[in-house]
Amino acid sequence: MLRKLLVIAGIGLAMQGCALTDATLDVGADATVVGRGPLSEADSVSFVINEFEDAREDQLRVGYKKNGFGQNMGDITTAQPVTVIVADAISAAVLANGHTLGETGIAIDGVVTEFWVETDINFTNIEMVCNIVADLKFSDTETSSAIYSAGYSASYSDKKQMGTEKNFAEIIDGAIQALVDEFAYDEELTEALSEL
Repeated sequence: MLRKLLVIAGIGLAMQGCALTDATLDVGADATVVGRGPLSEADSVSFVINEFEDAREDQLRVGYKKNGFGQNMGDITTAQPVTVIVADAISAAVLANGHTLGETGIAIDGVVTEFWVETDINFTNIEMVCNIVADLKFSDTETSSAIYSAGYSASYSDKKQMGTEKNFAEIIDGAIQALVDEFAYDEELTEALSEL
């Protein structure tokens, strides 16, 4: 029992030192690891990525840094707006799957409804999880007719020894990659594009 208390106290002290200040993280899709999915099977299409809307409940931050007792000690924010991060991730998936970006073609309008990283402090580690949810609508830029719409939800989690800024960034980047994969593997989107 004493050992467990010492471990908890140690984690608390370790987190306390890095939890007292806000953190601004440089995160985003890594174009070098964006994979190909069924989306690559559709004939090449030109996409127009419009400015996405931020409809999150908390638009000031993407999470909190916490001390060893689970108290919020500092804000976690991103260097770029989350709408730009998600739009860039979708753009990376489009390009990696053999399509192009342009000023005409298939417009993508997006609404980001969740972009949040959370921590759960355990006896020997910290479980970190990031959830990203975005609703996308696809339409023809010439006729404005709707083509397809879908909600994309991605999550990534891992266990870390400390809640460092690097670890938070890795968790968020993992969720962004998961979102890219979900988009690329949307077979219904591929089918909708094939019917154009």
